[in-house]
Amino acid sequence: MENLSNKSYKTTAQGLGIAGLILGILTLLISFIPCLGVTALIFGLFAIVVSSIGLGISIRHQQSKLFAIVALVLAVIGSLVAGLQYFVLTKLAKQYPFNLQEEINYSRDTDTIFSNSDEQDTYLYDQDTLGDDKEVK
Repeated sequence: MENLSNKSYKTTAQGLGIAGLILGILTLLISFIPCLGVTALIFGLFAIVVSSIGLGISIRHQQSKLFAIVALVLAVIGSLVAGLQYFVLTKLAKQYPFNLQEEINYSRDTDTIFSNSDEQDTYLYDQDTLGDDKEVK
């Protein structure tokens, strides 16, 4: 009976380790895709949970811990890369609207400068032509 129970824990631990390994590899691969890598945090969270459960079962029943440890390492590395990408993207997103607003204000200022000079030239030209018309009369 003990042998059957031990075999059951071995297959459960290995199954959770392999599932965690697949999720860990998926997390690591997705984390390097720009702008999509943030979604790797979801897979990383599942991989960490599954791998931790598999590692706990392996330790408690003296089974092989290889798959669970490798899965846990891959999931943590992938999650760290995804978290770093999320941090950088949010930092850039917070700065971008201010830079954009400065550019809009700058373009409005330059448009105003150019449009005022054109209006002044037109006004001066109108005064010159009015002055010429008065002299002709």
